[in-house]
Amino acid sequence: MILMLSKRAALVAVFLCLNGCAQPYFIDKSYPAVSDLPAPKVGLYKINLHLLPALKAVRKKCRDTRVMACAFPSLDPCLIYMYVNDFDGYVTHETRHCTNGFWHKQRRG
Repeated sequence: MILMLSKRAALVAVFLCLNGCAQPYFIDKSYPAVSDLPAPKVGLYKINLHLLPALKAVRKKCRDTRVMACAFPSLDPCLIYMYVNDFDGYVTHETRHCTNGFWHKQRRG
């Protein structure tokens, strides 16, 4: 009986996370630049997220040997390449590129 409740609770938690974590307003407190941005406009965002098995593959797709992840907000749908093991550290940052564009340039002045 306890095992069944645990499985059910786990499924509910996964469902709630999948339902809520993909919202464009999720702010990752571990990356301070994200919280400094204006909130994106309310809307439906189409994003292709490619989780790759190796950082080398991400850098090849991004065409930059220094990056950990990248986004292409000018494409429709927006395209994100990310190393699967770094997902939690970069998903919000890259998603913000899909909703706010190339905001690094905007922040520098």
